[in-house]
Amino acid sequence: MTEALGPKAGEVGIPVDAICIGCSSSGRDRKTTKRVTLDELDAEDPDEIKTGTFRHVCHECQTATFWNVVDVRHDLLDDDRGGSV
Repeated sequence: MTEALGPKAGEVGIPVDAICIGCSSSGRDRKTTKRVTLDELDAEDPDEIKTGTFRHVCHECQTATFWNVVDVRHDLLDDDRGGSV
């Protein structure tokens, strides 16, 4: 099992709002906040992230699926860093 699909997936990393591709293709818009590592998004700095795709489990679809990044949650990222950057 890869790390992106393991039990800790989505619990550590950069907070992003993302849309599940599996739910979108079936007519449901499932947008949620996930945590993703910089490696999963092929980025070096969270401030560089504009878009991206990563693979995580969707509990709604009950499958490992791709997610499209809609936005980086800088408010949560600032909280993680201990305040404004």
